[in-house]
Amino acid sequence: MFTVIHCSQCDSEGMFKLSLKVDIEVKSCPSCRHINVKNWTFYFCDMVCMLKWLKKNKYKISCQDCRETGYESGFKENGICKTCLGKKMVEIKRDEK
Repeated sequence: MFTVIHCSQCDSEGMFKLSLKVDIEVKSCPSCRHINVKNWTFYFCDMVCMLKWLKKNKYKISCQDCRETGYESGFKENGICKTCLGKKMVEIKRDEK
């Protein structure tokens, strides 16, 4: 299978060496406190595109589970998204030091 990669900021096509990988922890069971970890990757043309994307999103990223299941575009028959709880955005928490 051939996959075309697009820049997450400007949507241009290509092969990008610059990427941002995010690990998302999803608490799937309140009683046993089980956590699933999802890995999302965002690709960028260059550093300018990446910095524009980060500034525009203000430490939030669009929920990739909503994108893959169609929840983002209105397909809500399967219930609320368990990753973002219907917000369609996931907040990136920074370590404060």
